[in-house]
Amino acid sequence: QVFPANIEAPLGARGQLAVIATFTDGSTADVTAESTWQSTNSNVAYVVNDGETAGFAFALSEGQAEVSANFNAMVGTTPIMVTPAMLQEISIEPVDISLPKGVTQTYTATGLYSDNTSSDLSLLVSWQSSDGKIATIDAQGIAKAETEGATVIQASYQGIQSQTNLTVTPATLTSVQITPANPTAPAGNSGQLLA
Repeated sequence: QVFPANIEAPLGARGQLAVIATFTDGSTADVTAESTWQSTNSNVAYVVNDGETAGFAFALSEGQAEVSANFNAMVGTTPIMVTPAMLQEISIEPVDISLPKGVTQTYTATGLYSDNTSSDLSLLVSWQSSDGKIATIDAQGIAKAETEGATVIQASYQGIQSQTNLTVTPATLTSVQITPANPTAPAGNSGQLLA
């Protein structure tokens, strides 16, 4: 008998299958490595035929296949259905940054899937700040540093969540302006300029 039975796996998944042989005296044995493995559709589900890694399977494309293991002319089978790639992780950028009070920062979210592909999810994830008094973040991933302190920026989509730390520091000097601008005065006059 092949284990697990009735497999449903996302595109890109991989893992070891096993076959258990049952003998006339009721005893059982794992004969995975001693069996010869086959797939009815190797384009959908490929399985290592024999050797030390016999029974190791790869979900290569969406569809259905049947995997069989042959041991001493006895055959065990199990169906495999390969479903679309599954979101496994969300990566947020930038990671663990500090922003001066009043400054904005655009965050991005990248989805990493079971088939090793990636996709920009920045406009699909739900963005959230753990402390809206420290920093806010809108649906486009634009955060604004409101008050000095620390908060956590979170992105969630399809049950997967990721987060990164944001520290708001004191406001920094951005420019100096002299007033009055472009002053004119008769020769010999004096006056105070303000910066």
